[in-house]
Amino acid sequence: MDTGTQDVSDQLVRLNVALQDVVRWGRETFPRSTLVTKAEHLRREVAEFDAQPLGDPEEMADVLMIMSHLHADLADIRMRVFKAADEQGVDLVQAVRAKLAICRARTWNEPDEQGVVEHVRV
Repeated sequence: MDTGTQDVSDQLVRLNVALQDVVRWGRETFPRSTLVTKAEHLRREVAEFDAQPLGDPEEMADVLMIMSHLHADLADIRMRVFKAADEQGVDLVQAVRAKLAICRARTWNEPDEQGVVEHVRV
């Protein structure tokens, strides 16, 4: 395996570990979420992602974190996030870990009428 391939492989392993932390946190923090509420939350995050300049690590992490709770049917969105991160030089592992720390420190509202739980905006 060449060095570039090994670097990508190592990053994917690290990202998988980080996303496992996200999944555990999400299950503990949002026990009532469903596939429908996760899909709606992802729709909202993708809209925020689209509205931001390319390379915003926090928005990339938001989308990736929510996708980690959904099925593999979202591979095309995941590939888009990976490609944008690579093009902008964003370390997705660091971005996900930083975003998870932010999320853990936030206060969360009750689910809205569509079942999505948003953080309290300050």
